[in-house]
Amino acid sequence: MRQKGYSVSYEDVVNGVSSIGAPIFDHSGNIIASISLSSTSQKIPPSKENEIAQLVVDAANKISAELGWMGNDNNKEF
Repeated sequence: MRQKGYSVSYEDVVNGVSSIGAPIFDHSGNIIASISLSSTSQKIPPSKENEIAQLVVDAANKISAELGWMGNDNNKEF
């Protein structure tokens, strides 16, 4: 997760279900929560990983900013 800024699960838990998640940071840069999008694997194919991950990370960054996170070099912003 640290390298990409998000995590991906392709049918790791449930057959036919995939998800992409990103961390939510507090004002100190600590991970306090996460946000994810889950759907059928047909709707989240590996070919759309970057596009969907961008949306999930953007949402996580917006929530983090509302919590006072300013971003830093230690945490990967997408």
